[in-house]
Amino acid sequence: ISDADQKMSAYRSVAAVNSRRELSQIVEEWCDRYGPVPTAAQRLIKVMELKQVAKKIGFSRIKPDGKQHVTLETKMEEPAWKLLQQKLPEHLQSRFVYQQNKVTVRGLGVLTPDKQLDNLIEWLEKMQLALPELNQSTLKSGVSS
Repeated sequence: ISDADQKMSAYRSVAAVNSRRELSQIVEEWCDRYGPVPTAAQRLIKVMELKQVAKKIGFSRIKPDGKQHVTLETKMEEPAWKLLQQKLPEHLQSRFVYQQNKVTVRGLGVLTPDKQLDNLIEWLEKMQLALPELNQSTLKSGVSS
């Protein structure tokens, strides 16, 4: 997108989405209007997808923690975290380390940024399967508005 106003409008539209469907619609619109979506814009879409999944399961912020780890900030208590963690395959459970107000995902630095995003999305979606088992008020307290 060469026009600065159109570019800002496109970024604002991505920031305002509330579902994967809306993200898909934006990508379709961009393809129709501007042609193939560049790699940087595809990564932005993945980041927004990750944020949506993270928010649904109680994480309020995602941030790098050095070169190897990612921190997921949350206000959820450890029992709620343990229910989420159980939905991960056993070989991944030790990568996620709970401490009060945060969960650290260890060892992501060996992966490319795109693979980091793909893995985090996949892993958080697995945890989302635990939602029916959790008390929703426990999770909602972990999400900042």
